[in-house]
Amino acid sequence: MSSRPLVQYSPTADESATVAVVRALSEAGDGDPYDGDATLRDDVDTDALDALFDADVGSADVRVTFETRGFRVAVSTAGDRLVTVYGAQSG
Repeated sequence: MSSRPLVQYSPTADESATVAVVRALSEAGDGDPYDGDATLRDDVDTDALDALFDADVGSADVRVTFETRGFRVAVSTAGDRLVTVYGAQSG
């Protein structure tokens, strides 16, 4: 897996973390990362992800990292909210 980010996506203030992750993955993979019955919920609790990043965490830096669809995704509140997608795993 590459340690260089494929995509760094800055969501708008009213965009949920879940929507931001799907948009970043779409950009990284050149299209909809979830086809058929697959959803982001298969790999991460999207309600918890949204709640965590919608909460007022003050000056705390919150970072959640998980794998989905062969990509490693990091969602962070350090400074501005940021979704970072790292390269697909090989093999």
